[in-house]
Amino acid sequence: MRAAALWLALDWQRQRGGPAESTDDGDLSMLVSPEDDPELAYLKRTYRAEFSDCFSTALLALEPRQRNVLRLKYLDGLSIDQLAALYGVHRSTTARWVLGAQETLLQQTRQRLTERLRLTSSQLDSVLRLISSQLDVSLSRLLRSRMND
Repeated sequence: MRAAALWLALDWQRQRGGPAESTDDGDLSMLVSPEDDPELAYLKRTYRAEFSDCFSTALLALEPRQRNVLRLKYLDGLSIDQLAALYGVHRSTTARWVLGAQETLLQQTRQRLTERLRLTSSQLDSVLRLISSQLDVSLSRLLRSRMND
């Protein structure tokens, strides 16, 4: 019941001209304190698990070169210039590869989440804001474990 009320509150805020994109911890954090709300904590855990599964599936669906450039850039810390030297191509080519891999990964993850959770685009954005504080650690762990598969 509380989750439905939160969704309605978010929709109401958007309809009355509230900010479309929030730069804080998310619209839900203003409505309920996560420490005091076991239902919100449950939603975070559930959505984090769903995100993790969809992200992993999208990551494995990338082409091998896309996975490799993401691993080299984000896990190994190589710069665009270092990637270019490694592959023997111009730096703009590797920049396009990295950007393309990122966009594909994001698009596929969003598509899988939308289909699995049956959410609208704005609801998906709210879910991602809800779990965003734990995503950095999760993404690093997923990249490490899934890149080697």
